Amino acid sequence: MTISSFISIYTHNLEKTNYIKEMKKLLLSFTLLIGFNGISQLDTLAIQDFELVPQTPTWTYTGVPYGFQEGYAPATNTSIPNTELGIGGSRSWHTEQQSSGAPLTFDNISIPSGYDSIRMSFRLSGQNITGSTGGPDWLDYVLVEYSLDNGATFVPRVRVRGADLNNCFWSFNAQSTAEVPYLPAVEDLFNPYNSGLQEVEGISYVEISFPGTITNLTVRITPRSSVSTDDWLIDNVLLTGENQCVVTTASLAETVCESYTAPSGAVYTTSGLYNDTITNTAGCDSIIAIDLTVNTPTSGVDAITACDTYTWIDGNTYTASNDTATYMLTNAAGCDSLVTLNLVINTTPANTVTQTGTTLMADATGVTYQWVDCDNNNAPINGETNQSYTPVNTGNYAVEITSATCTSTSDCFIVDYTGIDELLPEDKELVKIVDLLGRETTFKPNVPLIYIFSDGSAERKIVSE
Repeated sequence: MTISSFISIYTHNLEKTNYIKEMKKLLLSFTLLIGFNGISQLDTLAIQDFELVPQTPTWTYTGVPYGFQEGYAPATNTSIPNTELGIGGSRSWHTEQQSSGAPLTFDNISIPSGYDSIRMSFRLSGQNITGSTGGPDWLDYVLVEYSLDNGATFVPRVRVRGADLNNCFWSFNAQSTAEVPYLPAVEDLFNPYNSGLQEVEGISYVEISFPGTITNLTVRITPRSSVSTDDWLIDNVLLTGENQCVVTTASLAETVCESYTAPSGAVYTTSGLYNDTITNTAGCDSIIAIDLTVNTPTSGVDAITACDTYTWIDGNTYTASNDTATYMLTNAAGCDSLVTLNLVINTTPANTVTQTGTTLMADATGVTYQWVDCDNNNAPINGETNQSYTPVNTGNYAVEITSATCTSTSDCFIVDYTGIDELLPEDKELVKIVDLLGRETTFKPNVPLIYIFSDGSAERKIVSE
């Protein structure tokens, strides 16, 4: 598809409203990156749309137009009822009954360097706007000439005539075109063969292409009409510069966290293979194949129970329970890993002990107890889990006090039965001591006590000190 066809299709499909008149001008004044026929950049160098306020950059002309038409043909008494008299109903250059021709010379344009090709084009319709028959015949034509020497000499290159077989007419939507290169420097002829309405054979688009090396261009268009029923309508005389497109390709392998913004600005949140298109330095498409891996951030809870204080990974020392502190780590995929602290701080219980004779009493209440043998590497004493403990043998003893998950161990206390042991036969073991009322007690000097031994015997004694 040519650029001309592209513009034509879009213009033909637009509804006939004043808004479309503006769209027609907009379509022809843009700079566009496009892929038709390999063309990448299409710049408007000059345009003449014959509006009261013409589009810019305006292609000025010398000569006096016969007249102008705009809007649409009437529903009756015209060759093509309701058709456009200008593109989208806009204003066009109108010529009729000019047997000697009525040329306009579109002034010399200096061509900027850097283009691959230059194109001059315009839209054309042949009609009879005052009757249902007629229209251009073989005697009627539109001649297009160009000059590359600032108007000193002109080369006739395209001539569009009416039908071979009498009068014909066609709209701006007709399907045929007259497209030629600037060489050879001889005239090419285009015309419908059949008479009447010619929407297939009618020439609605005229174009001459030039190499990008030309430095200036002047164009002369001469419409010739023998009678008032042979109307030529010309619109949108356009000069464009074009560059050929060289599409480039590239590939990327990306591993990201959560989301990825492609070079074009597109955002992807899932892994996959994607094609991204941007504009390269030549103004053409650059297609980037992206092999994308999207990893996700993670989160977790660090549940900790500690006694009194705890120093966490954030470097802070906590003395009370906390479930709001957070810290950001990096997970195995290289993404953020948010850790939330769930800390329970318990208080270590008091570990003081009161000794009364041979009885040891832990001061803390509401806790659990385990008495231990300090002389046996703090080995637990089986069954001794009460708040108090009365050893039966001389030694050093302590208590492990536990509250929740916190345990503390008291100092070691000595219980000394040395004075009693000297009174015992070697084959007896003291089981317990009771007072004269039968109450279990501890050793007390200078007090009468009853000593009960392992063989079932009992002795009443007073140990004097």
